[in-house]
Amino acid sequence: MKKNFKIEGIPNPGAKIYSLIGAKSPLLKDFYKEVAEEVCSKISSGIILDIGTGPGYLPIQIAKRSQNLKIIGIDISPAMVKIANRNTENMGLAECVKFQLASAANLPFEEGYFDFVLSTGSLHHWMEPVRCLREIHRVLKENSEAWVYGKRNKHTVK
Repeated sequence: MKKNFKIEGIPNPGAKIYSLIGAKSPLLKDFYKEVAEEVCSKISSGIILDIGTGPGYLPIQIAKRSQNLKIIGIDISPAMVKIANRNTENMGLAECVKFQLASAANLPFEEGYFDFVLSTGSLHHWMEPVRCLREIHRVLKENSEAWVYGKRNKHTVK
């Protein structure tokens, strides 16, 4: 029996390369700024979860725009979590932005914990997307939203 394996996270040295590309790419920088502005126009205070945070560039952009938001970024890649924590410390935003190792399929948070959930560019890595969406719904507060950006567009989950 042949097994198909799918990588859910980006291991080292790929994490370092991805982080460098994200830091240098005008396209990615503009994308994170645009998403951060959209998010901050939707929510001005509370707790946000960023799923598949990678090097943490989006939570950093959000934190730069709003002092009243606490952001938790998760990634399944230990290398990415390490890079994201270092990036946040370098920006002086470690008080309002935290990163931890976790899977979207098994979120380590209480029901109704987050005011907003977002994910950009990680959906195609999810091995069990329906389970991940159920977990997102579980951790969202009532009447809150999740924005999941795929390769071409944004999907809103309420």
